[in-house]
Amino acid sequence: MRFTIMLSAFLMCLLTTLVFSQNLVSNPSFEKSIPLPFSTQISPMFRTFTQSQFNQNSNGFITVYNSTPDFISSDNKLMQFADFGNYVLSDFNAKTGKMALGIRILGCKVSDICCREVIQIPLMKPLQTKKKYYVEFWASRMIGSPAIPLSIFFSDTALIENPMAKGHHVKPHLLTDTVVGKKVFEWVKISDTIEAKSNYKFMSIGNFIDDDDKTPQLIVEKGNSFPRSYYFIDDVMVIPLDEYVVPKTPKPAVVMGDFTFNTGEWKILPVSFPILDSLARSFLKSPIDTIRLVGHTDNKGTADMNQQLSLHRAQAIKNYLIKKGIPQKQIIATGKGENEPISENETENGRKLNRRVEIFIKKYGTLE
Repeated sequence: MRFTIMLSAFLMCLLTTLVFSQNLVSNPSFEKSIPLPFSTQISPMFRTFTQSQFNQNSNGFITVYNSTPDFISSDNKLMQFADFGNYVLSDFNAKTGKMALGIRILGCKVSDICCREVIQIPLMKPLQTKKKYYVEFWASRMIGSPAIPLSIFFSDTALIENPMAKGHHVKPHLLTDTVVGKKVFEWVKISDTIEAKSNYKFMSIGNFIDDDDKTPQLIVEKGNSFPRSYYFIDDVMVIPLDEYVVPKTPKPAVVMGDFTFNTGEWKILPVSFPILDSLARSFLKSPIDTIRLVGHTDNKGTADMNQQLSLHRAQAIKNYLIKKGIPQKQIIATGKGENEPISENETENGRKLNRRVEIFIKKYGTLE
């Protein structure tokens, strides 16, 4: 199969600016927050230790007593979590930009309330009573965590005590009806429409489910004898429903076909060098924020093998672009395995179409 260059889509990704000025959340993707210190050595400084430390560094968010969410940068690949152990987050990337926010929502050895961390968001203007709003955020599960529902709570005033503390339990306004994050580090959109019952000024994200409700949990990794769950949060949105415009599904600027690699391999073939060189020159001349590489496969082989193959191929193209001068921090490589075919897998031609690496471009000031 020959590669396909969709020039119009490429130019659209570079030139089109989508402005969501109606979002009532300031700093929705946490890019203005101060990341935790980076180090090549294990250090407890990868975690936020106090409520005031979080509030000072968040730039637009606050938390409650005994809650210490963390500011996570995609640049920080080595992290320490009390009770979790140390993890090299080689497969973690923020949903948008480089920053995300991390919260522990279940289990630890300190206290039940310390393990129910809360992100509290002062809205830029109060909600209007009886008016409907579109609410959205994205969540990603850390390895070793049970996948459980997340929830949202609105309030007229800022919460001081943890909403799950004794005597302070709240009923969430939005509760996911299924477990979130069945795949580790996979970003999942959580969204719904709510009708404001009051002039709410704050929105909180966390786990607001009473333990007595026996909320279903999905223990994905084996050997997790003491369940404790940690989630990354990104791209928080609250928009009046009458102003919300459904974003169009982005189309890849370039699709590299199965000719780019030999079957079952991820070494780039020389025939692909000219197009990648041309892309690199274009990227260096344009004000690019993010280049997202998404690998895909057909359904031959096991799902795990295909997942790894798709990721390796995207990473191979990433490494090539870095050698051509593209900053590493601007490139995100992910693999979707066999999960998102664009053609049938019953024919050889269909499988060829499915074996691909898609290249998406995001310009500064745009949302995909």
